[in-house]
Amino acid sequence: MDGLVVAIDGPAGSGKSSVAKGVATALALAYLDTGAMYRAATWWCEHHDVDLADAPATAAAVAAMPLVMGLDPVAPTIEVSGVDVAEAIRRPEVSAVVSKVATNLDVRAELVARQQAIVAAERAGGFSAGCGVVVEGRDITTVVAPDAQVRVLLTASPAVRLARRAAELHGEASEQAVAATRDQVLRRDAEDSTVVEFHQAAPGVTVVDSTDLDLDQTVAAVLALVTQAVSGSASDPAPAAPELATPRLEASGGPVAAAPAPAAAREPDASGLSTTSGARGAPKTPGWFGPAWSRWLGRFLFRIVWNARPIGKDRVPRTGPVILAANHQHWMDGPMLIGMAPRPLHLFVKQELFHGPFGLLLRTAGQIKTDRANGRAALTQGLGVLKRGGAIGIFPEGERGSGKVQSTRAGAAWLAVHGHAQVVPVAILGTRRPGEDINQTPPPRRRLVIEFGDPIDVTRDDLPRREAVTHATETIRAALATLVADASARTGLGTGAEPAEA
Repeated sequence: MDGLVVAIDGPAGSGKSSVAKGVATALALAYLDTGAMYRAATWWCEHHDVDLADAPATAAAVAAMPLVMGLDPVAPTIEVSGVDVAEAIRRPEVSAVVSKVATNLDVRAELVARQQAIVAAERAGGFSAGCGVVVEGRDITTVVAPDAQVRVLLTASPAVRLARRAAELHGEASEQAVAATRDQVLRRDAEDSTVVEFHQAAPGVTVVDSTDLDLDQTVAAVLALVTQAVSGSASDPAPAAPELATPRLEASGGPVAAAPAPAAAREPDASGLSTTSGARGAPKTPGWFGPAWSRWLGRFLFRIVWNARPIGKDRVPRTGPVILAANHQHWMDGPMLIGMAPRPLHLFVKQELFHGPFGLLLRTAGQIKTDRANGRAALTQGLGVLKRGGAIGIFPEGERGSGKVQSTRAGAAWLAVHGHAQVVPVAILGTRRPGEDINQTPPPRRRLVIEFGDPIDVTRDDLPRREAVTHATETIRAALATLVADASARTGLGTGAEPAEA
């Protein structure tokens, strides 16, 4: 299928930009702020002394504008003729006249064409590698992307919208700040409404009222619409089966060994692993949208039912292939890692859990089924996620145990080396306290900690791959063990292997 397009319209102060960036970040999509394009056009015309009252001259100037939109939702950029104008377009002098440009129908036609070209590019490739784009503005659901899979009109009460915009512009929502903002917001809405309709939802557009919702709740509401829209869609095409050595894998719930190839097709190497040839096909890489919605379920559980505290989330690279390698001592470690990670995550989960309703949940959540009889399939899926710039979660210890990372297996290292991925060690503490049984469920509101360490690069171009994997295995083990020990000391939360307190 084509990449996902989420179209979000709404009046000023409804939270379009923040929500759109939150949704795009959660889903690993591109982010396009169309309002910024009109502001950039205004800056360009002002910079070249174009009379905005001269509609043809303004349209001609905009048509010649060399505009480049950076689509990273974490750090969006906007350049005109090589100049970074991200701050300049937000200045009061631009805000005061942007409606003169935005209501110029020829300008709108020019910029809509550019916006539609960006949407088409992201559906097939572009920044998101074909995953898609979240577009926000005034006429997205009806003009720019009327065929978007998800179309939303984001609203809020006038009082809330004014308070939000006052806080954005003046750093506070005091009575004076709101008064200073009122004319700009209401005038801009009134002027823009002469050429586009963004107060009433068109047929097929879902209204999300954020008046009584915070940012996370509003993002979750839009993500729920995405889940409804894409449920049952096909996964991404699978990569070719790698002709690589297959180490033992690490899956949530227990160890999984890679299946040995038939003797005639196996070539032993110095690492003790084996390379299988003659693969007939590769399993499909799990779709990106499953982890995008399932992380919000995990986040609810570990913020509301339990009291989980994430530390160091900003250390996790926001883009590019990354492996979150965590210690493992309890069945809750996997759901906690999924819910508290700052990126949508595909977790290696042992095949025995893929049964019944829970198995259906795991499959729709995009988690990687790790078959004891076919480790290569799981490796191929994980490698496919990394090659499209995604994130995977794995437990290098291989099974639930002490959580102190005294030994690790080679699966995480193999994926890091062959997927050219950074590895972030993750310490999970509190799911199993000293002296508790390995299957004992922690009581509600228990304090839990998940700490993300600094990313490490384990690739070694100066070594043959099998030696690079061996080196990377120990590097990951040492980094993870150190993080667990340091985090335990800082938080006072030990691991389940330590003696029970008297």
